[in-house]
Amino acid sequence: MGEATETDAEPSRRHYPRPPLVAPGGAGRLRARLAQVPPPLAALLAAVMIVALAWALLAPPAEVPDEPVHFAYVQILAETGQRPQADTGEARRNVYSSEQRLARRSSNYEAPISFPTVRPEWRTSAFARWRGRESALPPPARRDGGAANSAAGNPPLYYAWEAIAYRLTAAWGLFTRWYAMRVWSMLLLGVAVIATWLLAGELTGANRLAQLAASAFVGLQPGATAISAGINPDGAMIAAWAVVMWLGVRLVRRGLSAGGVAALVVATLAALLIKATSFALLPAVAVALAVSARRAFRGRRPSPAAIAALVALVGAAAVAVVVSGAADRLAANDQSGGQLSVHGFLSYMWQAYLPNLPFQTPVQHLAPFWGYDVWVKSGWGNFGWAELLLPPAVYVVIGVACVAILAGGALAVARARARVDWGALAFLAVAAAALVVGLHIGEYRQFLDSHLSLLQGRYLLVLLPIGGLALAGALGQVPRRQRPVALGVVLVAMLALQVFELGIVVGRFYA
Repeated sequence: MGEATETDAEPSRRHYPRPPLVAPGGAGRLRARLAQVPPPLAALLAAVMIVALAWALLAPPAEVPDEPVHFAYVQILAETGQRPQADTGEARRNVYSSEQRLARRSSNYEAPISFPTVRPEWRTSAFARWRGRESALPPPARRDGGAANSAAGNPPLYYAWEAIAYRLTAAWGLFTRWYAMRVWSMLLLGVAVIATWLLAGELTGANRLAQLAASAFVGLQPGATAISAGINPDGAMIAAWAVVMWLGVRLVRRGLSAGGVAALVVATLAALLIKATSFALLPAVAVALAVSARRAFRGRRPSPAAIAALVALVGAAAVAVVVSGAADRLAANDQSGGQLSVHGFLSYMWQAYLPNLPFQTPVQHLAPFWGYDVWVKSGWGNFGWAELLLPPAVYVVIGVACVAILAGGALAVARARARVDWGALAFLAVAAAALVVGLHIGEYRQFLDSHLSLLQGRYLLVLLPIGGLALAGALGQVPRRQRPVALGVVLVAMLALQVFELGIVVGRFYA
């Protein structure tokens, strides 16, 4: 991340020495480990959890994208051990259980999605009626849902994680379980923050300011906070990708090892078991393995054991793809009625980000400056089911800030090119490129087939750790004495944006 981040590394280590492990017992070891957490990271985690808790409690049930179907998935998994599935013909099933259908009717929780002037049902009398009716439901009322829904094709790992919170609160009502699952889900954002802290540490020599900047960019980004504090696997994807990025960079920089490779493969498998989008990680993981293997075997012939280990890795990757079941999901989605062409795709990509050229055939229903609308507007300030928006001027400021951060990160790499680990940079770049290209290919198929755009900014939030590294690099271009102040300004701005957007949510649903 540039000259400054490397020269600042040693003073950071002097400020935060490792405490001795004085207590032999398990509790003592745990306290000692907690004492090793750097104070900036501990403070950031506390701030992130407080803000995420506000999102989890203030957003009404079902006002996180696709939350009802994700809750239904968790419920049938926790109650029966099965995933949602199509009817067998023996007994027709509903997508939602009787319990969830009662909660939907009683609270009116889906009406605000279609009617921006409608609010959920907040009257005490309505709550009392719902509670009486729910208590009268028989036990099967929680298990009579489970028909296939829009989330049914997702792998089960995230839903198994949420099922833990569901089972721990099984004695309480549906809405108590709903909020408990949100709180449980938001803990994954803390995982993303820690993984990004470690990722930045690998690249900057444990520079605390750089680590704080990178991890705060992940933990305090409003879109990431809002989606992580709801019931939605996209929050888990942010955490999984951050862990894979950290382990991949760690493997490239520290060298090939059985433990490092195993950790990277397991983390990648976990990402595949969350959502099929994680297939975009496979080219990057291959780059990390190839770079680390090349460095390990440079100048000497690999041993038969090493060759066998690499063959085993390829087999493990193949098993991961099969076990995840994500290939089936991709194949199911690859049913476009249109004819793909390289020329047409490149024309679509140009029109998504730049003004149409005179000789180009316009892509039907593709909005001008589509990339800005999706990645900036919906990624930073588009909440609920895309009906809660910020003032237009705020999006312009955010867009300019994002461009400045990316430019500052690129400048940091250019100035420190002699010290840049190009293998680690290639790993991160391939991960980002594979995701963006893959999303655009899917979007192009949608335009060919139905002329509809289904991409949302939250799909790109898994790349927030890379944005955090760019922010750290940009801050490294600021004069040394002014860097803490510059970072402080960034943190205050991100927290202010969070408060502003939470205020919009409160005004929409409670005022």
